[in-house]
Order: sequence, then structure tokens, then C-alpha cells
Amino acid sequence: MQRRARRQAEISAMFGRLDGETEAEYRERVAPFLAMVLDKPRQRALEMRREAEQKAGVTAAQSAKLDQAFAAAYDEVLDYTNAAIAEGQLSPYERNVSGWLGYAGGLGGILGGVEAGVAGVLRPEQVRAMSDAGFEWGEFLGVSVPWEKLRPPPPPSEK
Repeated sequence: MQRRARRQAEISAMFGRLDGETEAEYRERVAPFLAMVLDKPRQRALEMRREAEQKAGVTAAQSAKLDQAFAAAYDEVLDYTNAAIAEGQLSPYERNVSGWLGYAGGLGGILGGVEAGVAGVLRPEQVRAMSDAGFEWGEFLGVSVPWEKLRPPPPPSEK
């Protein structure tokens, strides 16, 4: 129990607003950290996508259409996440397992929409070839979302 409480305090310190911290100061503190943490996974995900697209015979035009679909999905994920943070469903200040699970369910719906969009760009055998190559759309999108653009959480409430 102490380890869990200690970990929650660490998360609050990393991703919560510090006392008196403005939104701009928060972004200045947190965005570079997120970019650094996500840099290597993003590079790996891009390389995996390139390899999978090559194996599947994805054309440059198809790849560009996928990029457009992903850009729309990133905006949707950021809007959805910002709303969850503003409503307290996701909070760096307290554990909320039901909130996280509800949030994850919504992400599943967004991913389903992305996969439907992918199916509108790629032929079924291309989708299958990418999957057979080990490429997973959810993993790619998860690290590719520009999380650095999230709005800061509200300051912690006084209890």
C-alpha cells in the first residue's frame, strides 16, 4: 500500500500542476519530458510501419491517405483526452480505475474508427500483410499521438 501511495505521489509530481504553476509553465515543464520519453518508441513505430507497408505493397498515395486519417484520429484522441482530464475522469492526483477503464473503452471506439478508415484505403490483403508483419495500428497510434499538445490538468482541488 505504501508503494502504491508513493507511486501516486510521483505521478502527481510529474504530471500534476505544481503549486501556482500556470498552464504555460506546465507545458514548458512537461512537454519536453513527454517528447523525450516518446522519441524512441515513435521512431521504432515509424520504422515498423515503413517495413510493414513495404511488405504489404502500400503505395505512396495510400500511405499519404493513411497519414490524413491518422491526423484526424490524433485530433479526436486529444479532444477526447482533454475532456476526460477536464472532467476528472483522468487525474494525476488520484487513482481512478473505473475512470481509466471508461477512458480506455472510448479509445477502443476511436481505434475501431481508424481501422475502418484504414480498410477504406488499403485492400484486405494489404491489411492482412501488415498484420502478418507484426504491425499493430493501436500501438502505432498510441505513441504517435502528439501527447505534448494536451491541455494541462486543472490545479489540484483543495480537500
